[in-house]
This record gives sequence, C-alpha cells and structure tokens, in this order.
Amino acid sequence: MISRRDFVTGAGSVLAAGFIPTVVLAATDAVATGSVDLSTGLSKAKFAALLRENFQVTTRSSGVLVMQLAELRESPMAAGGRPVENFTLYFHGLPSPRLREGLYTVEHGSAGPALLRLEPARFTSTRAIYRAHCCLFA
Repeated sequence: MISRRDFVTGAGSVLAAGFIPTVVLAATDAVATGSVDLSTGLSKAKFAALLRENFQVTTRSSGVLVMQLAELRESPMAAGGRPVENFTLYFHGLPSPRLREGLYTVEHGSAGPALLRLEPARFTSTRAIYRAHCCLFA
C-alpha cells in the first residue's frame, strides 16, 4: 500500500507535459549508475544514468513485469521563471500482459523504487511502450 505522503510526493512530481517539441537525451556521465538512489528524489540526471537498464513493475493482476528504460526525451517548458526539469521516460516491455494507465511503483535493482504514472504509448506484436511524463520543480 502506498502512503499518502509517497503518493503526494510522487504524483506531484509527475505531471502531464502536453504537446511540446522534444529533444532526445543521451546517457550522461553526470551520475554513475551505481550511485543512483531514486528514494532520495527523482531527476533527469538520475534517469539518464539508468538508460537501457531494467525495471520491475509489480501489479496485483499480472505479477511482476520487466521493462527497460529505453529513452528519455527532454521537453522545454516555461515555469514562470522557476527552475524546472521537464522530460518523458519511455519504457519498453513485452506486449502482454498490458498495463492500464495509472500510478505504479517502478523499481530498479540497485537504484530502488520510483512512483510513476505510466500510460500506454504504443503496442506492437513484439513490444509494449509505456511513457511517464515528469515535471520536477527545483
């Protein structure tokens, strides 16, 4: 069960980004994969360090699903002069079972869990693609 504090903290940091032009980010050396700790807060640099890494999503109905963080796209967004990180994460998984849009705990083996709102982006015969929009105010 997710506590109210975790829900508000996680849901508050994951907001819809809208239809804004995006730039694909490459993995950065700013944060080494082994030093990433998602429990201390989310950031673009942390997820960039975890690109091509596997995550687990546990659901009541389907059990544990494994997905790879395949892409991170940055979306510029004005925040009234307030510093902001606005980006979208793309996770690739198997085409079945399919997740419904909603809040999920997405857990990396060494970096730990993150509460993200996943939404289906596209399905093919070999892959399911889910996205999570993140808008993080500094």
